[in-house]
Amino acid sequence: PRVLDVVRRGDLVGLEKAARDGVPIPCCNRFGESLLHLAARRGYVDIVKFLLKHQEEQQQEQRESTTGSDDEAAASSSSSVSNMLHIRDDYQRTPLHDACWTAEPNFELVHVLLEYAPEQVLMEDVRGNTPFDYVRKAHYEQWLRFLWQRKALLQPKTLTVTTNQEGRQANSPTTTCTTGDN
Repeated sequence: PRVLDVVRRGDLVGLEKAARDGVPIPCCNRFGESLLHLAARRGYVDIVKFLLKHQEEQQQEQRESTTGSDDEAAASSSSSVSNMLHIRDDYQRTPLHDACWTAEPNFELVHVLLEYAPEQVLMEDVRGNTPFDYVRKAHYEQWLRFLWQRKALLQPKTLTVTTNQEGRQANSPTTTCTTGDN
């Protein structure tokens, strides 16, 4: 069966087999939707975890074979997974948009996505909406509580060091957000 159909059915065992058989996992349909978009939209947490882990392992293996350094490979694989999460569909939605646009909150799924690419919170689609613009108003209080409890995930990850006029170091954390226009 096609890998898209396997994900559509929520068949984790079938997806694992396809990956072992060498089927390309980071693929998209004609609308730019990746397997990750599809799994997130359907709330398949285990499949999302597998896709992210598989991408991480593939990139790490590739980097280790070319660089020989485990540290470089780990940094590179983390970046690759983040890039995978930045793939946007034809409406410029990320997997986090799809995870938020559901009838009922799927906190576990959103947590997984935020662990890998918290900058998705700020990414807008063609309508100018960020992922959390799509959550139902009836669930706002739950989502606010969820985000507050995970505020450490949303903190800036990069520290920019600058020197002020007095010659003292002034640290200002910044986050970079890539558009993922692949």
